[in-house]
Amino acid sequence: MNFSRGIIIVSIQNCSFSGALGLLLPLPMCVTGIVGPDTAVAALAGPMAMKPCPAMLVLLYNREAEVLLSAVGAVASEQTRTYLAVAYLDEMQMHYVVRSVLFNFRKPIIVQLIPGGADTTALVLWSRSVVRKSDLRVRGACVAAWLTALHGKSPNSSEK
Repeated sequence: MNFSRGIIIVSIQNCSFSGALGLLLPLPMCVTGIVGPDTAVAALAGPMAMKPCPAMLVLLYNREAEVLLSAVGAVASEQTRTYLAVAYLDEMQMHYVVRSVLFNFRKPIIVQLIPGGADTTALVLWSRSVVRKSDLRVRGACVAAWLTALHGKSPNSSEK
């Protein structure tokens, strides 16, 4: 396959859909056992206790899981070109698709809340590449932006 034909195929795969369409409907998954790829095409944020240890550490929130779930939903709704693909509320897991400005590439983001004891909740955010081997650190910036926005939604952020 020549270079220009490859670009056209990738563009059609990514640009021809809108919103959360264009990806198979994801099933619930165990995010605490994520093994990232060898290349920098994924961003993982979560508690230090996760194995492997995430690149971005997220402290425990002094919030009930349902309250934090609502805050995460508000953060997602404020992000541009971000669409809910599916929510598994019993598992406290949501799958979002973020569309890029250029070429409409899709970036899945998985949000997992893990209720702890004494009204604490752990948060895991995972974003990965769908078709490329490089993302120019876009996924890490996207996950960091969500964490910053969520921190603003929890002003006391009495994280411990």
